[in-house]
Amino acid sequence: MKYITPNILNFGSSSNERSSVGHASYNWLVGLIVSKLVGCEFIHSPFTNDCERFENFLNFGDSFKTIKDLQDYKFIEFPQLNFSHTPEFDDNIAYDSLNKIKQQINSSPENTIFTFKKGSQFPGVLIKDSEFVCDILSKSYWARNSKHKFQDLSKPNVCIHIRRGDISQHHNSDRWENNEHYLNIIKSIKDKINANFYIISEGQENDFPKLKEYCTLVLNDSDIKSFNMMASADILITGQSTFSTIISYINRGIIVYTPCLNFTRFENFDKKRFIHYKNIKTQLCVEK
Repeated sequence: MKYITPNILNFGSSSNERSSVGHASYNWLVGLIVSKLVGCEFIHSPFTNDCERFENFLNFGDSFKTIKDLQDYKFIEFPQLNFSHTPEFDDNIAYDSLNKIKQQINSSPENTIFTFKKGSQFPGVLIKDSEFVCDILSKSYWARNSKHKFQDLSKPNVCIHIRRGDISQHHNSDRWENNEHYLNIIKSIKDKINANFYIISEGQENDFPKLKEYCTLVLNDSDIKSFNMMASADILITGQSTFSTIISYINRGIIVYTPCLNFTRFENFDKKRFIHYKNIKTQLCVEK
């Protein structure tokens, strides 16, 4: 047997550095996706520093083998490979990188653990071939977590993740969508179903002057509570963020997504569940 393990970035290493659970999760996800696409067994590499508190929460340690379960192995590090997370990237280059990994694995002995160079890694275009991740991550997460209880269960509950607080329109234009964008999504859903709407954000109340007329604001809550709430929603509207796009794999309801770099390459996923925001009127169907 041959194995692949991710190389997790260290976050939260200083008192004033906020961890990025979403970013760390995508580094981890590269290892899982590549292992399945090349036929190796995945070996879990635990989160570190501030992200470590997500270990028990996500249940990955009990869902996958770890290095301590193996004996007489040796490590081989992959060269720096780029699957990219930008839409301008040529998909063929990503698949060439995957083929190079396959060649290296085929020429290596059994009981080898392959890992990635330190640094940021993103699955990029490989996401569109990786719907299997939804089943793997949701089974792991829901085996340990009880479902969040919304106050009103008589109708669908919709969570909208809006990236605010740690970004600005001028300095983070690639991660910014204006309120009008989300308002249009909400109105499109309201035209189809009667639902409760919740905005999950790190922003302030005055950041959402029109949206708060339609939604309950859940602002600056703990990331674990926000994670659980979005994972439990009947409909999750993702933001321009690795945080909510990771949760889209775990949520078992409907995902309404706005393209975010290459994190939302869902074009080959179940179109009853993964709905591009432009297709709400033709694809959204909720039974309650």
